[in-house]
Amino acid sequence: MFLDEIWCAIETCHPQLKENVQELKRTEYSSPDQSELLLFEGVERDVVDFGPVFELAAELFTHIGVAFMNPEGRHHGMSKVLTRSPSTSGTSAEDLKLLALKRDGTSCPLTHVAFFGKYDFRPTLAHVIPPSIHDKPETLRYIKLMAGDKVVDAFMGEGLDSINNVMVIEASTASSYCQHRWGIEACNISGDRGTPPKYIFRSIPHDFDHSTGLISLQDGDEIHFGAGPEGDQLNLGPHPLLCNLRLAVARVLHTSGAADL
Repeated sequence: MFLDEIWCAIETCHPQLKENVQELKRTEYSSPDQSELLLFEGVERDVVDFGPVFELAAELFTHIGVAFMNPEGRHHGMSKVLTRSPSTSGTSAEDLKLLALKRDGTSCPLTHVAFFGKYDFRPTLAHVIPPSIHDKPETLRYIKLMAGDKVVDAFMGEGLDSINNVMVIEASTASSYCQHRWGIEACNISGDRGTPPKYIFRSIPHDFDHSTGLISLQDGDEIHFGAGPEGDQLNLGPHPLLCNLRLAVARVLHTSGAADL
């Protein structure tokens, strides 16, 4: 797991840190301050070489941060699409958009505006996980290290251009999602996709601009997917594990300041 790689990097920064890391692992957690004291016990911080930790952070930013901040990649193309039945297969963005409308209905789940009403709000296809990472083995490796096999299996089996990885939302809402200003938390997840999870709207505030488009939801409000005529057949919403992965990456990008670059 990725935590093991972090510990290994820390252990190589100073001879005493290897012993301290092992002691820290054996000690019951009490507080961040106590953990920090135990980690650096007997260590002069001025002589610690944090190079291995910085290198790991750079690798993580390169293969996860940049991949999610540049969703189109160099050559955006369709990966393998959902092929469970004729009604769920497609090879173009328009096919996926139609499937998402059949699953979620003709109103935006985030803003509740009607796509085909008199105000002509434009339905925009948004991917939860950027399809471009399909051809990035190091990105996939880091996702597997951080989130486990189940998350990778969730999109490698059917591809990132499948109904499980997309939603159709209003244009400004899609733009703010691409900029990691909000995310979707999936709760009550079971192993059976026939049991729908609960989707929760999570805002990710930015210091310079809190705009999330026309979204009317507040942090913690439920998002209702699956309201379309084929909602039950199309899994009632995007894959919950993919939603949670995207939310986790967005929060890290915001906390680190990378999302504002």
